[in-house]
Amino acid sequence: MQALRISIASAENPALSIPQFRALHFLHLRTGANLSATAEFLGLTLPSTSKLVDVLVRRKLLARHSDSADRRRMTLQLTAKGSALLTGAQEAVRRQIAGTFSRFGENELSAIRDTLETLKHCFPAPIGREEDRAGGNEPSPPSPIPAGEVASTS
Repeated sequence: MQALRISIASAENPALSIPQFRALHFLHLRTGANLSATAEFLGLTLPSTSKLVDVLVRRKLLARHSDSADRRRMTLQLTAKGSALLTGAQEAVRRQIAGTFSRFGENELSAIRDTLETLKHCFPAPIGREEDRAGGNEPSPPSPIPAGEVASTS
């Protein structure tokens, strides 16, 4: 999350706020989720999430669709424009993380990898990664630990 904040703060004209980024990312992983599920993921109230979604719909980053089984229920889906913007934002975060890790030597990187490997079993799998853990596939590397906070392995 810190890498995301830094990446967004360093952009001259940030295209997305952090809650908007998180909403797009969630809906990328959970296509067709409704407003309640999105609000729960974001930790926001329904009215706040509704306002956030309204902005994303007006910007043509999200689309609302009626559920085929229950027309009163609306589902949310990324548009092509929303998907492209999310991909660009994710790439910016990856570049920020890569820059952070580029300052470490091989011994430090090895210690970080070992620590993260141990820690990944202590936390629930992120949304969209549950099947990775169950199937034995390796999930994407987690966000970096800030410099100076890596515990020694000795």
